[in-house]
Amino acid sequence: GDHRDLHSFPTRRSSDLRYRYEVDCFYVYAHVVEKYSDEVRRFREFRDHLRSNANLRKEYCDLKQSILNEGVRNSNEYTRRKNGLIEKILGSDYSLKS
Repeated sequence: GDHRDLHSFPTRRSSDLRYRYEVDCFYVYAHVVEKYSDEVRRFREFRDHLRSNANLRKEYCDLKQSILNEGVRNSNEYTRRKNGLIEKILGSDYSLKS
């Protein structure tokens, strides 16, 4: 079979996936990242901030919903629009990875 050394992958690889449940089809955006990378550390830090603060969680959910309500469907644009709040939560040293 096709064996690839995981260490040869760039820091992040992503893929759009479709998942069919009954008659509906759902799109999933999956990321593959190095287990101990700075990016994973930031993901976990962000997750922990949201878990520990209900107001922050609501602000993040409201922002995501407003972006979708504006008709944004491009994943890069959606991510870019969330970046300001993410920077506010994690600090200005947060950088968007693509």
